[in-house]
Amino acid sequence: MWICKKCKEENEDSFDSCWKCQTFSEIGDKKSKEYHKDLKKENQQISKEKERDSLIYEELDKKIIQIWLLTIFGGVVIGSLILMILITLKINLPKILVVVIVYYSSRQIKKYYTNHLKEKIIEKLDQKIK
Repeated sequence: MWICKKCKEENEDSFDSCWKCQTFSEIGDKKSKEYHKDLKKENQQISKEKERDSLIYEELDKKIIQIWLLTIFGGVVIGSLILMILITLKINLPKILVVVIVYYSSRQIKKYYTNHLKEKIIEKLDQKIK
């Protein structure tokens, strides 16, 4: 048990603050200060991560035309190669399947190329920090 310094009420040890006037106990006050200190550090870390993500996406936005050109060109090239292989093997496909092959190829190229650019941007950011 502890006694509140403000209202002199008895409180259980498990209470961090007085049940009557909500004044913190010494232990509760320490816990509160530690909690807010940890919360502040966590918020600063989140803020830094958001800033870094923002810089990464800013750089990717600058290369959006390059990404889309490679996506379209690469999708057509890879899709055409796959279709030539299928034609060589005398496999007839419905037109919708041909479109799906080109679309899927384009998506994969965009995904891998964007990730590649993202990694390069992260490396540059890391070098600036050091």
